[in-house]
Amino acid sequence: EDEFDPGWYRAHTLPNLERDLKHAALNPDCCTNEGPPRPFCSRMWKTSQMVGFVLGVLMATYCKIAQPCKTYPAANDMLAITVLCGAFWTFQVIPIYVTALIPAVMMPVLEVTNSENVAKAYWHPVNLLVLGIYLVDIAITTLPLPRRLTLKLLMCSKKITPGFILWCIMLICWGAALFVNNIAVALIISPFAASLVSAAEARVQERLSVNDKDSADGSSDEDSDDDIDYMHEVHCLADALMLGIAASANAGGMATLTGCIPNAIMMGTPNIGEAVTYRKWTEIAFPISVMALLTSFGVIYFRYIRHLKGTTHHEVVEREHEDFMATSGVVSRDEWVVAGVAVLQVCTLFASPLMQGYWKGPSGDTMVGDATLALCWALLLFFVPSQLEPGYPVLKWQTVQENLNFGLMWLMGGGFAIAYGFKESGLNIALARYLIEVGEFTAAHPIIQTTGVLLFSIVCTQIFSSFASAAVLLPAWFSVALSSVTNPLSYVLPATMACSFSFCLPAAAAPNLIVMAKSQEFMKALRTRDFLATGVPICFIMALFTAFVFV
Repeated sequence: EDEFDPGWYRAHTLPNLERDLKHAALNPDCCTNEGPPRPFCSRMWKTSQMVGFVLGVLMATYCKIAQPCKTYPAANDMLAITVLCGAFWTFQVIPIYVTALIPAVMMPVLEVTNSENVAKAYWHPVNLLVLGIYLVDIAITTLPLPRRLTLKLLMCSKKITPGFILWCIMLICWGAALFVNNIAVALIISPFAASLVSAAEARVQERLSVNDKDSADGSSDEDSDDDIDYMHEVHCLADALMLGIAASANAGGMATLTGCIPNAIMMGTPNIGEAVTYRKWTEIAFPISVMALLTSFGVIYFRYIRHLKGTTHHEVVEREHEDFMATSGVVSRDEWVVAGVAVLQVCTLFASPLMQGYWKGPSGDTMVGDATLALCWALLLFFVPSQLEPGYPVLKWQTVQENLNFGLMWLMGGGFAIAYGFKESGLNIALARYLIEVGEFTAAHPIIQTTGVLLFSIVCTQIFSSFASAAVLLPAWFSVALSSVTNPLSYVLPATMACSFSFCLPAAAAPNLIVMAKSQEFMKALRTRDFLATGVPICFIMALFTAFVFV
């Protein structure tokens, strides 16, 4: 039975093909012509998109005309650009990647800064770091390595229970997200989980058909009742797996600087990227990431799995394993090479403070940064011959062209440009003074301040999405900290973590929308209330835990 769900949270109109889904997950309103009607702009915009356009233009016009900041005139122009981008990102008036280019046009036009400075923000060293990671991600996604590891882990147990399946898949997703960005992880693992669920549903359907024939011959209905109960168990397992994939991908992505978009935007925040290295961030975020994984598993298990008693999933997993081995065979040299490069890339980035000491310029400047270290391993994939495709390297340029999402680079660049505009226009100082004077926020106890930063950022993340919240909130919290003579890391780091606590709503993060779209293949698809029921307790527990970690 269907229920009302806001149009931008429904995923039944999103494509199921991976190539299309990875773009539609971040732009659900711009990548489908189905679903709610589009009565505006020659049937190009839905009502929500028109609302976003009008709201963004009105708020930007108000900031320009009313001039709320008298001390720094340029801050009003930057505030107008920020609210316009925020509204367009939230309501997806145009693709979010294109919205990220608005600061590149508006900041020079409104004389916030010149075109050269804005262009530098769009090709930040962080972009090269993410590019190096992304190239290895592409190589991983083209090979059956993640699926092989998941099946290998599942086959280790003779008795495969629903809880064991959930834990194995969540553990693989979390582990993969340490090396691969969380969007790619969701795209890799969700089709495999969907195939398991579809096979289980088909098996029950076959048994129900046989029992229907037996019932027509006067046989007992006990087997049919058992199969109906088992179908309910399959539906519960399906919901748990999809929610688990999204939660564990988000949890794993927060552990590394390149695992998710908010972390990359944080690295581009002025004076923060220099202070937070790959290793330092991992040391801080890894315990929180592990706690997020365990909390997510516990909440999902308690809601969906604890009452299930089915242990007949072994047959489904065995059949899936046999089909996989028939098509993919044993581990290829390509898989070993890519896995080795991924591990070495992460280890090198983790040890970058030690390695940078060997490359110093004449004036003592660091010559080799994280971007160089990430790219050197990615380039190696273009030199190693492929065993699966003789005559080609392990990573082909054609594969990169088909799979590299340049929109993510624009998206990060837009966040960096907004952060730079905050500082250049004086908006950071004006906003910080307002928050300090009105809210008296910085006078509270440190644990209250940290909890306030976390809760406010978490709520914004669920409503405006993780990347939009990070792009707007991180420069603001940085400014509040400077104006109150507080270490900026005490605000920016918790806020960055909170932008990854996107567990409550499908539109909060791309992995959520990906699994919601894949669930449309099942007999019973995920709903928004499924995310809310599991996400709210996860976010509450993680907010308390993170507050104590940072205090």
